[in-house]
Amino acid sequence: MARYRTKVEFVSAWQLTDEALDASYPSEMHIKGVIYSPVERCAFIRTQKSNIHVHACVHVGDWIIRGADGELSKCEAVDFPGRYELVKE
Repeated sequence: MARYRTKVEFVSAWQLTDEALDASYPSEMHIKGVIYSPVERCAFIRTQKSNIHVHACVHVGDWIIRGADGELSKCEAVDFPGRYELVKE
C-alpha cells in the first residue's frame, strides 16, 4: 500500500481495480471494511455525511482513501492527482 498526502494530512489510498473486484474473498487486494460487488462493478464503503452513515459506491479507477481518523472516503480518479501527492519513504 502506498502512502499519499494532502497539504494538511497523510492518508492511505488504494485505487480500485478489476482484479480486486474479481479476486476471491479474502484476498490481499481487499481492504478491511470494504464490500466488493463484482456484479455491480463497484465497491461499497461506509462513510459519514452530515452525521448520517451512508454506503458510497467506488467505481473501478476511483480511489478509496483512509484518513488519519480511520474514516473511509472516495475520490474520483480525475480529482486524485490534484488533491494528493505520493509520499516517498
